[in-house]
Amino acid sequence: MFTLLYLDYGLTLSQFAMLNVVWAATIVLAEVPSGAFADTLGRKRLVVLSSIVMFIEIAMIAFVPTGNPTFVFIVFLINRVLSGLAMALASGADEALAYDTLKEQGKEDLWPRVLQIQLRLSSSIGIVVTLLGAAMYDVNFMASVYHFLGFAEPESTQDIMRIPVYATLFVAMIAIYSAFSMREAKKVIPSNSSKLASTMESMKLTLNTAKWVLSTPYVLFILLYYSLFEHTSRMF
Repeated sequence: MFTLLYLDYGLTLSQFAMLNVVWAATIVLAEVPSGAFADTLGRKRLVVLSSIVMFIEIAMIAFVPTGNPTFVFIVFLINRVLSGLAMALASGADEALAYDTLKEQGKEDLWPRVLQIQLRLSSSIGIVVTLLGAAMYDVNFMASVYHFLGFAEPESTQDIMRIPVYATLFVAMIAIYSAFSMREAKKVIPSNSSKLASTMESMKLTLNTAKWVLSTPYVLFILLYYSLFEHTSRMF
C-alpha cells in the first residue's frame, strides 16, 4: 500500500526509490547529533520534538495539492527528510526515558518484562493497523462505508488515498499528547562541567562509535543489509 500511495500522488517508481534512499540517509546522518542532544537537551524534549516533526511531515502529504508533479515531489522530498529526522530523534530516547523512570523508582529489574510487553503490543497493534490501513485503501470496502454513511461512493483510489494519511495524522496528534505527558527526572550537571562541554563529549563519543562501526565489517554489513532489506520491502 505504501508504494501505491506514492504512485497515486503522481510520483514515479524511480522517484519513490530515490525518496527511500533520502529517508534512510537522513536517519543515519541524524543519529550522531541526536544521540548527543539526548544527553544535553533531555530525552523528553527529543521525544516531543520528534512527535512534532512527525506531525508536520504527515500534514504535508495530507494536504499537498496533486496538480503539479514537480511540486509534489519536492514536498515528498522534504517529507522524507523530516520523517528520517523524526525517527532519529526518537531512536532510543523513548525507551531510555522509560528505563530511567524505572531506575528512579528502583524497579529497573522490570525492564525486560516491559520490553516483552512492548513487543507484544507493538506486534499486535501493527497487525491490526496493517489490516485497517489496507481496508481504508480498498475501493470496494470504502464504497460500502460511504454508502452506509450516505456519501457519494468513491470510484478509484484517487478518491480515498488521503484517508489513511488523515488517520495517521490523527495518531500523530495522540503521539504529541503522549510525548508532552511524559516526565523526566532532572539531571544535575557537575559544577566543573557545562552543557556545551557535555554536548561536545557526547558528540565525540558518538563519532567514535560511528568510526568503530565503519571499521568493523561485520557490524557494517548488518547495517547495510538491514537498510537494503528495508528499502526493498518498501518497494513492494
